[in-house]
Amino acid sequence: MACHTAYRSTPATDATQMSMDTETPPADVAALLARLAAHRFDDPAAAFSFSQRLARDNGWTHAYALRVIDEYRRFAALAVLAGHPVTPSDQVDQVWHQHLCYSRDYWQTFCPQVLGTPLHHGPTLGGDAERAKYRDGYLRTLASYRRLFGEWPPADIWPDPQQRFGRDLAQVRVNRHDYWLLLRPRCSRLGIGLSALAAFMLGGCTLLELPAQLLTMSGHQFLMYYLPSALLALFVALLLRLALRSPGAYDPRDRAPQLSVAEAACLADGPQRVVDSSLLAMIQRGLVSVSEDGRRLAFIGDARSLGDPLERAIAGAIAHDPRPQAVRRAASGRASAALAPLRAAGLLVAQRRSLSVRLLPALICSAMLVLALFRIGLGLYRDRPVGFLVFFSLLYLGPTLWLWFGRVHRSRRGERVLGELRHQVRPRTVARLEDPVVPLVVALFGLSAIGALLPLPLRELLVPTSADSGSSGADGSSSDDGGGGGDGGCGGCGGGD
Repeated sequence: MACHTAYRSTPATDATQMSMDTETPPADVAALLARLAAHRFDDPAAAFSFSQRLARDNGWTHAYALRVIDEYRRFAALAVLAGHPVTPSDQVDQVWHQHLCYSRDYWQTFCPQVLGTPLHHGPTLGGDAERAKYRDGYLRTLASYRRLFGEWPPADIWPDPQQRFGRDLAQVRVNRHDYWLLLRPRCSRLGIGLSALAAFMLGGCTLLELPAQLLTMSGHQFLMYYLPSALLALFVALLLRLALRSPGAYDPRDRAPQLSVAEAACLADGPQRVVDSSLLAMIQRGLVSVSEDGRRLAFIGDARSLGDPLERAIAGAIAHDPRPQAVRRAASGRASAALAPLRAAGLLVAQRRSLSVRLLPALICSAMLVLALFRIGLGLYRDRPVGFLVFFSLLYLGPTLWLWFGRVHRSRRGERVLGELRHQVRPRTVARLEDPVVPLVVALFGLSAIGALLPLPLRELLVPTSADSGSSGADGSSSDDGGGGGDGGCGGCGGGD
């Protein structure tokens, strides 16, 4: 649905700005929160109250509508205190829309007496730039919520950005006198995968009869059965592999801005990427350069003066074997310390699960290959043409081997967090190697992303060996820019495009 930003007319005071950095809010902040809590939206004399109307118009329970109203109070506090424009969730935005319709209360009581400032509603202008701005605003609003209230917002009222700017934007107003509404069935990827697998097994009850039929089935009949079954099996296997990379559920505690540069690098491509980002930080500070022959790295300084254990490990690795690949291998053990917090947060696939992520899908495709090999052997024994089946099996072998041996690294939640981080960094234009964001760019996209900024000897030495930017890809994610100072926005009334 529509997204909007709240815009406050007056700038935040020093006291309200300070409240974002202290555990105990100043007196004026506490007074604002008390006024918001005391403001009643429901008129006791009304036969049809504010909250009842909100519940009816949105198809909510009355209890849920009251919870959303409480979150609207907190959103209004953020609009005044956050120090940047703020963007509501769709649920909170519905309260805001309805409150604007109660214009006397909104403009004569709520804004001047409760907030102490006008709070304007700014819909999106549409387009990619606006979408990115409001996604960034939403992320910043969630982070400010955590800082001000000491907890993450409830996920059933403040969903993750993918839902807020994806599924929620599909909502439209429908007159139920003109349309019948049927609930669209929803299930998890795992449910879809298992359902498809069940359909494959049931539809292939011929699998139970197949051993006997294989002896009598003609080559044409076998291919008519086998080719669609093999493709369906591959689809089910890929879907199952995706579903098993759990956790996939949104958890507001696992938000991209909480990750350090080392953790972001490890999330993107593992410990060797962590070494690359630390190595780049050392190059920025003049601690690492290239040897005179241009073939080795050189450490400049005293390794004992380094406070970071990973940087000390890199310095020691350079002293032992200054070739870049050897340095990466030697220091990656120390860099692997970043794996533990990522696994604890559910951003990486747990070690005990990685085997099943590969094994179960690979077995499905391997069974189809075994079936093909049996038929090829039978065809050769009978002196029948098997060239097409051999060709298809060789093609099918590729994805099967990938299912067996392909790397299992990030969970589905980790993919979303990495996408958000990459979206935040990607728009930035890095013009100089000294830019402080460069180590994060390397962490997320690899050394090849800043290769043009490196001196030629370092570029020739480092970039070719780390240009495996498969994980430097661009998982699209977004940061959101909410509004500044008591402003807030939603990014949408007008078509969040």
